[in-house]
Amino acid sequence: MESGTLGTSENIDCHMAKNSEYGAALLLTISAYGAGTSTCAGTGKSNSSTGNASGIYQLSGEWEYVAAYYTGASSPTVLSKLVNAADKYVDRYTVDSLEKYNALDEAAKVKGDALYARGFLGSTSASWPNAGSPVFSRGSSSLGFFSYNRNTGSNSGASRAVVVCGAGL
Repeated sequence: MESGTLGTSENIDCHMAKNSEYGAALLLTISAYGAGTSTCAGTGKSNSSTGNASGIYQLSGEWEYVAAYYTGASSPTVLSKLVNAADKYVDRYTVDSLEKYNALDEAAKVKGDALYARGFLGSTSASWPNAGSPVFSRGSSSLGFFSYNRNTGSNSGASRAVVVCGAGL
């Protein structure tokens, strides 16, 4: 590896936020460890997930893509990067509705995704991905902190990076 480039030898892993990572951040934000509120839109450290400078900013702003999709997609070419990603970088959902997802046993669910929180803290949108719009997006401030939506994944949009540092990645 060339000197000065990042890679596994430097123990740094950067990837698009998974649905489970985004949901876990939401859950931690409203917990005793976080800001204890669902108002993380806007600017300034009081609008972070912890209520101080070390938090995650604007968790509830505009829709942003997460690395998660419904596996029954009719157009896998749109999803090629997610479909071909290693399991540690993407959350895959094999059912086409929240009701079917809720009916799965706990071992089959994606831990931390907070998809069950529809209606929680004023969230009004829960549009489960389907074959035509298989990609999850999260974070609409106007529809509530725990809202999620479906998207084709073919247009440009924001996403959030996750950087993991440490030995043994």
